[in-house]
Amino acid sequence: MGYTPVNVQIWLSLNNSYAQRFYDLLRLWSGTKDTVNYKIEEIKELLMLDDKYSKYNDFKRRVILPAIKELNETGYFEIDFKENKVGRKVESIDFIVKDLDKRKYFAKDDAAKEIPNPTLEDIKLISNEVVSEKQEIISLDQIDIVELNKTKDVKSEKTDIFVPDEMVFTKGTLRRFKMNFKDIDFKNEYMNRAFEDAVMITLDRDDVETIKATSYSFFKGTLDNKITEYKKEEQEDIKHKAEMDMLW
Repeated sequence: MGYTPVNVQIWLSLNNSYAQRFYDLLRLWSGTKDTVNYKIEEIKELLMLDDKYSKYNDFKRRVILPAIKELNETGYFEIDFKENKVGRKVESIDFIVKDLDKRKYFAKDDAAKEIPNPTLEDIKLISNEVVSEKQEIISLDQIDIVELNKTKDVKSEKTDIFVPDEMVFTKGTLRRFKMNFKDIDFKNEYMNRAFEDAVMITLDRDDVETIKATSYSFFKGTLDNKITEYKKEEQEDIKHKAEMDMLW
């Protein structure tokens, strides 16, 4: 296709998944257009949000503004946008993009070529290429971890702990959860409540149905706090029960 390649280091540094998608789009535009127009429905399709955010203000607040803010903070872009209305409804958006990444992407013969607006398949292709590189990096890290733990008992490395609801995690975040909370017994009533509270808060905060990598740090911090809170409540309940037993 001749599209500008992504900078994997930048892509991996982005915490917002929508910022990653916008970054894929911007890399497709880079060097060819300063202003690109997209209809709202086209943007939602490219971001795989067809059935979400029926209200534009919600879409703008939860997706567009956070994504552009994070991309601008990388120092590789200056991005602004203009809303185009038909009556009172925003029909499309002009993205005004200044690419500050000075790396050379095109040969001279390619510099003047026009790149068409990307399709959903183009975005998927670029995202998959970046994910593949990310997986290679993770695989190398895992090799290092294995080497460091060769002397440990294999049984102690198993992560088949009880998880109240595995369906709320992705494959990656489930693995991390089992590593981080392997010493917590979630069959315990209080710990189960801590888990449920943390899941509810995270899903509502990020307006998602599963806890992905971008939400996991928040989820972990919330669960750590809830575990401390419910452990204290459990001790108080045990103490109260003991006092009541003494009275009887």
